[in-house]
Amino acid sequence: MQEIMGRMAPIFEIMRVAAKTEPDISDALQNVLENRVHGMEEFIRYLTTNGSLQEYLTLGEAAETVWAISSAEVYSLLTIDRGWSGEQYQQWLAKMLTKILLK
Repeated sequence: MQEIMGRMAPIFEIMRVAAKTEPDISDALQNVLENRVHGMEEFIRYLTTNGSLQEYLTLGEAAETVWAISSAEVYSLLTIDRGWSGEQYQQWLAKMLTKILLK
């Protein structure tokens, strides 16, 4: 995940700025984000074959939680603004997702 976010975070940042004035880029960004949340739903389905979600989470809530926490924005905040290494980010993400999602 860290390697992907390292490459994608700058692209998302550029797309978000451009989307404010360019409808085609806005549409493309929304499609990317929607596809990403669908990918997270598949991840959660796979994850639940090996363990149980917290009882308070629906599949959709779990997918949106992963989608938000693993976003390019959070990656940038931690690695650029806070100076975390990619390894620190990866370890933090794994720990947070495990605590939030799994029983």
